[in-house]
This record gives sequence, structure tokens and C-alpha cells, in this order.
Amino acid sequence: MTRPPTKVIDQDGKSVIWAAVYMRYGVQGQEEYASLDEAVACQVFGRDYNAHAPMHILGPDGAVVLDGEELEEAMRKWREDEQREIEP
Repeated sequence: MTRPPTKVIDQDGKSVIWAAVYMRYGVQGQEEYASLDEAVACQVFGRDYNAHAPMHILGPDGAVVLDGEELEEAMRKWREDEQREIEP
């Protein structure tokens, strides 16, 4: 069972939390982040280290913003961008 993201409010009164939702040992969990990029990175590292299976990412309004093939594409793009920054 997923708990709703903690509401962090910006100066305009809007939530700024993104949540990476995943499965770990048959139990759904989530981690909260201040940006979509950080939430995507969580999913990348979770899969890379066999820590969890990525499911989707929730936006600040609690709606799913990335899942399925869109999430896979975002994870591939994130990895490519990070690789460019590492290579000399």
C-alpha cells in the first residue's frame, strides 16, 4: 500500500514533491524527491542495483506522470545524459 507523498509547499502554495513508486520484495514503496530528474534517477539506480522494480512516477498533484514505455525512455535518457557528463 502506497502512502501519499508528503506535501512540501512552494511560495505559490503548490506541492513540489515528485514520488518514485516501485516494487521491492512484493511490497509497493516510494521515495520522494524535489524534482522529476531526481525521481527518474531513483528508478535508474533502483533497477541498476537490483534494489527495486520501477513502477511509475507521481507528479506534485499525485497523478502518474511517467510509467510504462515513457518511464523506460526517461530512464534511458537520464542514463545517456549522465554518461556524457562522466566521459572526458
